[in-house]
Amino acid sequence: MTTLITSASGNTPDELHIATATGYIPGWEIFRKFGMNDAVASGTEEMWSPGAVRVLPTSAGALSVVSSSTADDSAAGGTGAWTIRVEGLDSDYEEISETIVLDGQVAVPSVGTDWFRVNRAYNTTAGTGEINAGNISISIGGALQAYIEALEGQTQQTHYTVPAGKTVVVSNFNIGVGRMSGNVDLHVKSLIKLYEPDAAWRAISEIWLFNGETYSNDAGNTVIPQKTEVKQEIISSVSTQVFSVWGGHIIENNRIANM
Repeated sequence: MTTLITSASGNTPDELHIATATGYIPGWEIFRKFGMNDAVASGTEEMWSPGAVRVLPTSAGALSVVSSSTADDSAAGGTGAWTIRVEGLDSDYEEISETIVLDGQVAVPSVGTDWFRVNRAYNTTAGTGEINAGNISISIGGALQAYIEALEGQTQQTHYTVPAGKTVVVSNFNIGVGRMSGNVDLHVKSLIKLYEPDAAWRAISEIWLFNGETYSNDAGNTVIPQKTEVKQEIISSVSTQVFSVWGGHIIENNRIANM
């Protein structure tokens, strides 16, 4: 008879991850973010397909969703994506989500108008191509917040805002760099900004990688409290590609001592 794991104490890390993933620990979820920038240029960029530094909105609003391809059109029966699911936070940092019906190169507004942050988006239905044909841009107030690259089906960005009432515990992350020219390093900086008056960004890790290197860390834990902003900057003097995966657990604050 198999014994079910029912608590977070006294178990190996693997047992803890399995128990969390299968719902045996109330108030705990597996957390994972992954991102890539496949066209890093000289200068400072961020860990997502557009590369540019993302500008966070200062007030909530409706989403605007548009594709670069006419094939991403539900009504016309296009071969690309028909609908996408967007997940994020409202102005109180509470989790919200909405399904958006695509209209190709025509921008579609969301029904909800209290969108403050976008944490993830992905295809949910599609035509015969079974995936988005074009690049899908998701904006708030004219500022690009999320991006599904053509033929990817999901955002690949490590930007994240921790929901209200929850804490993220990061227990592992991996960073890899592609081909680089010259005797130079790629600099990847992970930063957070706490939810405090006049808060500033601060680095929580800095990694330098050389041509084709990969860095992995699966020891130690970084605790990121509710409403904290997270991003990764890429500083390079040459063109390259880079990816990042980081994860651990997201825990309801009422399941944590002294919260």
